Amino acid sequence: VVMWKFKEEAEGRTKQEYKGHLESLCSALKKDINYLYAELLTECFKLSCVSAAENHDKIEVLFNKIFLSSNDFITRAGKPDGKDNPKLVKAYYRKLGQDLLNDVMAISKELEELA
Repeated sequence: VVMWKFKEEAEGRTKQEYKGHLESLCSALKKDINYLYAELLTECFKLSCVSAAENHDKIEVLFNKIFLSSNDFITRAGKPDGKDNPKLVKAYYRKLGQDLLNDVMAISKELEELA
């Protein structure tokens, strides 16, 4: 276990280098999250334009779900657990990625069901 308090280098990086690396990864992840949810919003909007009137309430609920999920994942991407421990950060982002994939797939399935 690497402890930043006691060791100035971990995994070949200094604290400052590790912090910069983590910030660039967070930034890239946030861009990917924005892209994924923007695509889902686009599909939802297309569906709202061509669907029957009885589906509009369901589509509105889906719009809200997409917005809330996007905000949640962007917030989570910027606040990893155990910032000082690379192994904890890696596990955190691995779980975040899996949760993101599951959420996007669930929303996609809902869109398919409404189509």
